[in-house]
Parts: sequence; C-alpha cells; structure tokens
Amino acid sequence: MHFLNEQQFVNAVAQFLGPYYIALAMMNAVAAFYLWQGRKETTNALVLLVVALFYVILAPLAASGDPAWMNFASVPESLRLLINENTGPVIYSVGTTSILVVLFIFRRFFVQPAVAWTLWNLSLLALGLSMTDEDFFAIVAKPDNVPIVALVFMLGFFTWLATNKAVKNDDRAAAGQPPLEKLDCEKVLVWPDLVYIELICMIAVTAL
Repeated sequence: MHFLNEQQFVNAVAQFLGPYYIALAMMNAVAAFYLWQGRKETTNALVLLVVALFYVILAPLAASGDPAWMNFASVPESLRLLINENTGPVIYSVGTTSILVVLFIFRRFFVQPAVAWTLWNLSLLALGLSMTDEDFFAIVAKPDNVPIVALVFMLGFFTWLATNKAVKNDDRAAAGQPPLEKLDCEKVLVWPDLVYIELICMIAVTAL
C-alpha cells in the first residue's frame, strides 16, 4: 500500500477511523444498556457511557481529514521510539512470556468482566491511535493482513473465555460440585444426526 502524498494517507485513515470509533462507541453504549437494564449495575453503566461519549467525540476528529487531528489522536512519537528500541526478539519473547505468567498467576483478577472489558477497550483504542502511523496502517490495512489482525483479537477473547470458565470450574471443584460442562451434557451423535444434516446441506449447496 503506497500513498502519493500526506493528504492521500490522511484521507484513507479518516475513512477507516471515523466508522471505527463510531463502532466502538456503539459497542460500549450497548454494553452500558445491558449493565443498566439487565444486571442493574448503574455505576458501571455510567462509566461505559462516558467511554462511549469519548469515542463519539473522537470519531468526527478522525473523520475530518485534517492532518492536524493526527497530532492529537495518535501515539506520541517518543512512545513509538521507545517501543521500537525495546522490542527486539529476546526482549519480546521474554516479555510476552512474563506477561503470560503474570496473567496466569492473577487470572482471578483478569477474568473479571469489568477488567477484561477495560483491557479490550484499551487494546482497540491503541489500534485506532496506531493507525495514524503510515507504516503501521500500510501493514494492518493490507487486505491479506486484515484477517490476521482480527484473529489476534479473537485469540484474546477466547483465551479470556476459556480462562473464565476454568476459574469457575476450579471454584466448583473446590466446593465438590461437577464442572459446568457436566450441567449441560446433552449429546447429539455425529452419526447419523450431524452427518445427515451436513449431507443435506452439501447436496443443496451443490445443486445451487
């Protein structure tokens, strides 16, 4: 991905970040409504509404196409240089392994929905702020790399989901209760139930 000039790059970023921040605002607004309506957690709902409002304010700045907003809605140059200078292969490998160990030891804290949602928001915000860097945007927005970026976030989500269930099962085991999977033990046989349905779908799709 190559841009002829700065304005062309700014326009490309603006077309992405405007809807991106609006989507983040809607995500937090829906979560706030769920906490307020479904779980009656008024304080957490208000916090998420503030976060949604922040994204709403950030969206028009990002979509304006004005190069000046990049100085506001971007990762500081000093921080970028610090990260680049301290993320060699050895430091990166040791650092990520250390982080995984910390996450495992303090897993009961990190699997809390409020903590996980905060980390989720921060990671998505970091992605948006990093998109104002031309090299980063060229790599991440490349069509072949878009699924890889999505997989990174999906990996984080499903790791949290599995760990959350593991912590709950640890608590149930300590209380002498069966794991959560045992409560929903209805089984459907692969043959003939699953294969039969797949065969019908395969024939229908082939005919279509």
